[in-house]
Amino acid sequence: MRQPTGTGSLVAHCSPPARRHWRIELARSLAVLAAGVLTGVMPARVRADVVAASDRPAVVNVEVLALRDGELQYRFSTGRTASRPIHEIDYLQISGWPLFNLAEKQQRDKHFRQAINSYEKALNQLGPTDSKTQTPAANQPGGRREAPGRKAVDDGAAGLSQADRTLLLKCRLLTAYDADGQFDQAVAMYLEILESTQGGPAYLDRVRPNKLPAAGSKFLATAAKLVEAALDRHGPDTIGMSLARWRNRWPDVQPSEDQLAQASRPAASLPAGSLTPPEITQGLSAVQSLIDAGQFDEALRRIDDLQKAPVGPARADLYYWQARALLGKHKEEDSAEARRDRQRAGLALMRVVIHFPGHQLAPECLHRAAEICVRHGQPGQASTLWSELIENYPAAVPWSDWARQEINRRRGPASAPVR
Repeated sequence: MRQPTGTGSLVAHCSPPARRHWRIELARSLAVLAAGVLTGVMPARVRADVVAASDRPAVVNVEVLALRDGELQYRFSTGRTASRPIHEIDYLQISGWPLFNLAEKQQRDKHFRQAINSYEKALNQLGPTDSKTQTPAANQPGGRREAPGRKAVDDGAAGLSQADRTLLLKCRLLTAYDADGQFDQAVAMYLEILESTQGGPAYLDRVRPNKLPAAGSKFLATAAKLVEAALDRHGPDTIGMSLARWRNRWPDVQPSEDQLAQASRPAASLPAGSLTPPEITQGLSAVQSLIDAGQFDEALRRIDDLQKAPVGPARADLYYWQARALLGKHKEEDSAEARRDRQRAGLALMRVVIHFPGHQLAPECLHRAAEICVRHGQPGQASTLWSELIENYPAAVPWSDWARQEINRRRGPASAPVR
């Protein structure tokens, strides 16, 4: 017996709520078309995109417009617009984009390898873009250029700009990588999205990979190197802080002496010197003397040598003095090198806070990291760090007192003071 085709077949295979929703939208669309016939004003374009979110029936006959700040924006045929967070989108179909639609169907059917292949092909068809500017590489010196008369991209998905389509593909490809167990590839794509102009911090929670491999996995080790490199680039900014906290929740890449020593430390941590070999204590004392004498480059060289050895919980002290040396090199300078070194210092300080929260230097490190954020024009991030200091180390004088003063000064006299 021949199966029915057309819209009736589509409705017949939907759940009752989906059928009701579909019929309502169909009625609205017919009303718009009827009004156009009567008035002579017809809709400029009819689209049949499909958006299916995780907790709602699929919506059909819509036009996907843009991907902004982690929200997929689309418009109904009636002109009403809506948006959904990209991580809540289970399934998409976009008119005139057959390869993307194929990938979506493959991912929906859990054929992740096939979906990855299709997404990657679609991304290649769009052409490479510069991750910071989202400019097509064809417009960059040495970039790929299409032959005369050939379009670089398919005009079928005209509702989305090329930059939005590229970002959408990367978000969906990341999901497929994660579902397929390719954690290192998922992390690489995650960082690419975070560090692009179209992406950014709005995607930190939206598309973060969540299928962590087991401890000791080679995929975990590769991903850890990628995140460490990103931390070096960002320091204590919004992305860097979020990445550092996320990285700290991962399983061990491989058990180390440092991790075993940290795990065995009592909750009320003792000074690091009491738990480290005498040569490490002497090395730290020498580093401090060099910094006090203004010999910052030599201090950094000594720190690099010490960090190559298994130093246990004294690594927190090394991070701290590394930050002090980097900050001391430039003081009031505002050169590009000074800015990079301050970012490195901020990252070293936050490593103390994140990896050694019970260390006696952690409150001071939070305060100094906040000062770096202020210096780099990030007062909101600075306030976040000061608030964390007050919440987690309320009795850590003078750092907690200074944090309260800074927050109250920025709130102004009209606000209730922080205590």
